[in-house]
Amino acid sequence: MAFDVWPGQPYDQGQNASYVYLIATDEAELRAAWDGLAVGAEVRQPLGPSAWSPLAGQLRDEFGVVWAFDMPQQQS
Repeated sequence: MAFDVWPGQPYDQGQNASYVYLIATDEAELRAAWDGLAVGAEVRQPLGPSAWSPLAGQLRDEFGVVWAFDMPQQQS
């Protein structure tokens, strides 16, 4: 999924133009994508548990693309 800036954030074509949102149900797959993109990146939210997800994080890669990572809660 891709989207523009979060509500309340200023739009900046060079910094906050858009986000790529990666949702995965496999933790190893999500961590592998994070590890690959984290090289040379600015980590904005470290990958870890959050209020809405057992595994979430956000980074700006070396090319300036902002990536948001999320793993959905397990359904019981």
